[in-house]
Amino acid sequence: MYYVFKYLGVLQSGDGDPLVPVNHRIEIAWSRYTNLKRILTSPGLQRRLRIRLLKASMISPLLCGCESWKITAYVHRKLNETVSKMLSRITGQSIAEDARTPT
Repeated sequence: MYYVFKYLGVLQSGDGDPLVPVNHRIEIAWSRYTNLKRILTSPGLQRRLRIRLLKASMISPLLCGCESWKITAYVHRKLNETVSKMLSRITGQSIAEDARTPT
C-alpha cells in the first residue's frame, strides 16, 4: 500500500506511480458520464450534439493535467479505451463500428 495525496489539485502517489493521476482522471470522467447518461443517451438528441457534450463534459476533465503525465503505451491504451467505451455507449454503436466511423 502506498500513500496517496493531493498536490495542487492533482492526486499523486507517494512512490511516484504515474498511473495514480491517470486513474483518478478516468474516475472523474466516468462520474461525469454517469451524471449525464440520461441526456447523452436520449434518442431525441442529435448525434453531433452528443459528441460535443462528450468532448466538453468528459474528455476535457479526463485530459486535465495530462501535460505532466508520462504517456506510455499502457496509459495511451487506457485513455483510448475509456473514450471509446463512452463514445460507443453514447452513439449506440459497437466500439469497432465507432472506430471505422469518423466523428
